[in-house]
Formats: sequence, C-alpha cells, structure tokens
Amino acid sequence: MKKQNILVTISFLLVLLPVGAVAQARRPLMQGRRLRRDIRTPHIGLMAVLETNQEELKITDEQLEKVRSLMDSHREDSIKMEADLELKRLELGKLMRPDQKRDYAEIESRMEAASAVRQNMMIERMKNRDAIMGVFTPEQNEAMKTLFKQRRKARIFL
Repeated sequence: MKKQNILVTISFLLVLLPVGAVAQARRPLMQGRRLRRDIRTPHIGLMAVLETNQEELKITDEQLEKVRSLMDSHREDSIKMEADLELKRLELGKLMRPDQKRDYAEIESRMEAASAVRQNMMIERMKNRDAIMGVFTPEQNEAMKTLFKQRRKARIFL
C-alpha cells in the first residue's frame, strides 16, 4: 500500500513538473501589452508574405521597394509617437499620485493630450494601410485578400 502511494505520487509529479515548466516558459510572453507588441513584428511578416508570393501576386520589385519604404517611414513615425505617448502617460502618472493634492483640471487636460496622440497613431496606421494598398493594382489587392484569408484559415487549424 505504501509503495503504491509513493508510485502514484511520483507519477503525479512527473506529469505536473513538465507542465509547470512549460507554463513558466510561456508566461513572459503574456505579461503586459507592450512586451507582446515588441515581440510580434507585423511589418516583417507582411514583407515576408509579399516576397514569398511575389510571382503568384505578380508584384514588381518597384512595388516591393515602395511598400518597404512606406513601412519604414511609418515605423519611424510610430516610434516617435509611442515615445511621445509614453512621456504623456508618465506626466499623467505623476499628477495622479495620491501623496499630493490633485489638480483634476490638469489631469483631464493631460488625459486628453494622451488620447489625442493615441488617436493620431490610429489614424496614421490607417493612412499607411491605405497607402500600401494604393501601391498595388485592384487585381493584386484581390489576390492578396484571398491569400490572407487562406492564411488565416490555415492558422485556425494549427
């Protein structure tokens, strides 16, 4: 009976320890929106898809270069806007500390400024997408939509 209990306990530990190790290894990827955003790089993914399917989509080298240029320019602007937003959040955090008398009018003003930067970032992202789509012909855009739908479906089954 005692041997059986020991055997069950050891078996149980052998199953749980690897599961715990895998969970610990994956946890850093899930901590914080900022870390996940840094890990995934959609620009590189899009360029890889376009380059891999260049012949199928009938994309010219000039079109690829134009897209690469648009993406690089947008990334530079995004980095500047993200830095500006982070500074505004820092300033807002200082004003919201409980150890001082809060100026709610100033807090509201800083919140609106941070929201305006975030809104501008979203608008610029949409403009960049439209500019990239404008590089391609309508036929190429349709072919890309079909390709991306297929890729999305394939990811679901992974």
